[in-house]
Parts: sequence; structure tokens; C-alpha cells
Amino acid sequence: QRIVGAELAGLIPTDGWQPSELHLMADGTPHDGVGRFADWACSETGCVILDASYEDCQYMEGMAEPIFKWTRFNVDTLTQEWPKVQEIRQKIDNMVEWLEAAPIIHFGELLEFLTVKAKSKRKKIVKARPKLLYDPTEQWCPLDQQNEYEEEDDNEEGAGDNAEEDGATRLREATIGDIAAINRF
Repeated sequence: QRIVGAELAGLIPTDGWQPSELHLMADGTPHDGVGRFADWACSETGCVILDASYEDCQYMEGMAEPIFKWTRFNVDTLTQEWPKVQEIRQKIDNMVEWLEAAPIIHFGELLEFLTVKAKSKRKKIVKARPKLLYDPTEQWCPLDQQNEYEEEDDNEEGAGDNAEEDGATRLREATIGDIAAINRF
């Protein structure tokens, strides 16, 4: 309200807009990065590096940050996602530059654009919006990390090789079904 005034801010739905709604309204327009920013804010970009935070990682006692391993899985995952990360960030950065050039005017234009678009599209997009509950397990970082039960093997021969070669199986990613099954016990 402070930036654009109560009248324009009052047009924003009480529950805001979902990322899917913002994509439908803004993708392919001069405001193309709005949906991407919403994806990023909701950890829904589909890219580990943008969706995971330090809260989603495993920490070792006494360490300030998680330690990621240089495994083939991590390198392949990050390499594969990097072009998409660059595309998403470019669209977000373009929106940020535009907004910062004249914050009051441009934010007002953006809200006006979205509220006009929303009047025609909102009814088509969402009939009944699901109640969104935050589940921290949905965002567990799937990258291989060192845990407190493993010793660093940087100086050992073969360091960085595939950790699965010794026949040990690992859990890369927990699904909602797995978590639900665990929580029953």
C-alpha cells in the first residue's frame, strides 16, 4: 500500500496469486519474469540450485554450512539444470532492473497490468484453490552431501568416484509417499 497506494493494492486478491496464475497472465509479455519469480519464491522452479535452501540440507555437527560431495550425480544434475537456471534468473533479473529503475511507477504499472489480466483469467484458472500447507520435506535437497557419519575421503585414492560402486545403496530423494509411510510408525 505504501508504494502504490491503497486503491491499487486493494485490487490484489486477499490470498494473492499462485505462480501458475502469474505465468498465465504475464508470460510472453513485458512482465515475463513475474511468474518465474513466484516459482523461485515458492521453490517450484524445478532446479535444485534455486529451489533448495540451506534449511533443506544436512549439516554436520560443528559446521556452519552443508558440505556437498563432488559426485557424478551432483555434477550431472547441476550441469543439466544450469541452462534453465540461467534462463529463469535472466527473466527475474530483467524484471528487477525494470522495477528498480522507477519503483513506484513501475510497480504500479505491474499491479495494474496483473489486476486487469486477472479479472478475465482468474475464473478460468482456478475454481477452488487448494489450501496450501508448507511441508518442509518436499524441498529436501537431493544432492549428495557429506553427513556426520562419513569421513572426508579427499586424500584417499579414488576420491570423487561414484559412491555406489561399493554396492551401498543410498536414498537420493524422498517422495511424499515414502514420507507418509514413515510417519505412520
